[in-house]
Amino acid sequence: MHFIGGFWVAMTLVYLDSRFNLSLFKEKSFFLNLLIIVSFVALIGVFWEFFEFIYDFFSKEGFKVAQLGLTDTMGDLFFGLVGGTIFVFLNKFFRSNKINL
Repeated sequence: MHFIGGFWVAMTLVYLDSRFNLSLFKEKSFFLNLLIIVSFVALIGVFWEFFEFIYDFFSKEGFKVAQLGLTDTMGDLFFGLVGGTIFVFLNKFFRSNKINL
């Protein structure tokens, strides 16, 4: 799920950039674009992990529902970053080959 979430966040950022002409990615190198997108995915992933922590902290059930420990959190962040990175490479491939989906 976090892989798909990271992919979706990266895709949304690129869409919003093109839709509102924000020029976040114009005339920048591929690696700088990669850094911008993956950093944004990491930011959203950290916010999501805080949400899970707060949800469990104030949960009425008395047991943890979302946060299963540090290993789970690191795995969630890792797979979110992998999803965002895969999107960047697929986006580069499709744009360089002029394939429209």
